[in-house]
Amino acid sequence: MTISYRLVYPAVDASPPLTAGQQAVAGHRAGVLTVLGGPRTGKTTALRHAALGAAADGAGVWFFAGSRRARLDVAAWIGRVSPPAASRVWATTFYSFSQSVLQQYASESVTVLAAARQDAYVREILAGQAPAAWPERFAPARGTPAFAASVREAIAACQREGLTPADVRARGAAEGRDDWVALAGFFEEYLDILGLAAVQDYGELLIRAGEVLRDERVLAEVRPPQTLVVVDNAEDMDPVQAGVLAVLAGPSTPLILAVDPDRQVYGFRGARLTPSAGAMVCLQRGFDVAGAVEAACGPLRQRLPLPPGTALGALDAYRHLTPDRPGEAAKVVFTDSLAEAGWVATRLRHARLTDGIAWEDMAVLVRRRSDFARYEVACEAAGVPVVVSGDEIQLGAEPIVTVLLAALR
Repeated sequence: MTISYRLVYPAVDASPPLTAGQQAVAGHRAGVLTVLGGPRTGKTTALRHAALGAAADGAGVWFFAGSRRARLDVAAWIGRVSPPAASRVWATTFYSFSQSVLQQYASESVTVLAAARQDAYVREILAGQAPAAWPERFAPARGTPAFAASVREAIAACQREGLTPADVRARGAAEGRDDWVALAGFFEEYLDILGLAAVQDYGELLIRAGEVLRDERVLAEVRPPQTLVVVDNAEDMDPVQAGVLAVLAGPSTPLILAVDPDRQVYGFRGARLTPSAGAMVCLQRGFDVAGAVEAACGPLRQRLPLPPGTALGALDAYRHLTPDRPGEAAKVVFTDSLAEAGWVATRLRHARLTDGIAWEDMAVLVRRRSDFARYEVACEAAGVPVVVSGDEIQLGAEPIVTVLLAALR
């Protein structure tokens, strides 16, 4: 007797029922759709369902996440909910996407510079330049690490704006800025040396990918017909990333942009929110949002500046969430930071002993890493177990684990 086996995927509850706004996002298949929503409004959930629905219809989906960990979370969710659809949803970041495009379609191999190695290149090039390469007033600083870091940041800013060395030189000459002209000379030499070494920094990686995608043959392979493009945390896109997106998502490509304007954290890197044509959906229902906390933070949120390209009506809806539980909020003033940490530790212990809240259901958010120490000391003194959470990534994505797994294979 022959025994045959059939693989059956287990049924998985994808998520709680979607709101009307989330359903509108999940069903988007044509044109540009901007999704406005604050924290805990289900933007990413709606985007995941949009990607899942498009993949179920047989379309390919480019899902641009805000970080590597977010990309892994999206891929894991799609694979868990619908394994057959996972092969048609390509979760990535702009940097990973650009690197894969160059590796597959560019004639040369691509090696991306790590930050430390990039600093070394900048310092070595500065050390080898002639004394007249920079204005005389910079002579005392040219050999310092701070000057090298400033030059590297200036080059990164130029790349984010899509400026070439010739553009920087022309602007410097027009504005009478000899330091800009000197920076253009360094920028040109920097790119030449990286080219000879067959390496690229992250800024040049995006620029080169945008150039490669302008080839119609390449674009047709990367973006087949009916492809859906989804961008989470679109408020953090810089001009070069927006340029890559503009080439990838042509006029006939359905595009969903999830935006939280008040959350923008990469403005110092050149990220800017630009208005986009098309429809707009505002998500207002909060998931696990406490009414007391929302009432306390709401007036502060109204004082934030008006995000560009956002209509007043949409902004008013965006900044008013509908909480789903009462919650509690309190404002306490302390004489010093140590008293604050001690009070927090006491509150945590009280919540465990009196209210029966599990330790793993408690969290303390701090403004700076330097604040960790005093809270650790205060919690240990109060008998409260402490785990400091850093930038965690999945075990299989740890570089040392990746090397070990490759060796075992």
